[in-house]
Amino acid sequence: MQTSRSGILFIACREALVLTAYADGPHPSIGFGSNNPKLKVGDKITAKAAFDLLKDDIAKRESVLNKALKVPVTQQVWDACMSLHFNTGSRYIWDVVKLINAGDIEGAANLFPECDRNLAGEQKTGLHKRRLLEQTMFRSGEYGALDPIPYWPGDPRTTRMQQYYVQEGDLDV
Repeated sequence: MQTSRSGILFIACREALVLTAYADGPHPSIGFGSNNPKLKVGDKITAKAAFDLLKDDIAKRESVLNKALKVPVTQQVWDACMSLHFNTGSRYIWDVVKLINAGDIEGAANLFPECDRNLAGEQKTGLHKRRLLEQTMFRSGEYGALDPIPYWPGDPRTTRMQQYYVQEGDLDV
């Protein structure tokens, strides 16, 4: 299974777009949170290139999720799981997948709000809000607003946030 266009846009809206690489952990980050040891702080990309990186990053996670899920799921369940997996890595997704595979879809949906802690174990309001949106998507297929995307032309810590509206050709799915 693959992430839908709406699922990709949901992730993009929650990750935000940064077109200039900035220091973010062990490697610089660019686009929608892509990082690579070859990147240098200050490197620039286009929105189209950022969406291509996002699709590549999602595809890597899709292969893992496809292997883990042993039962068919709806597109909305897949997209919600992919957003959780994209944002948190493997920390929370396996508990959700285990319940889905056991046929406990409601139990899996109920886990989303509990997956709201950062790596330091601190509960974060922004993560909690995102988990509630993912839970809504999981249950009802409602993806919420998919445009505009929060956008920073430079380092998000030093430049002002703007809004980016997806252009024709930015996201070929």
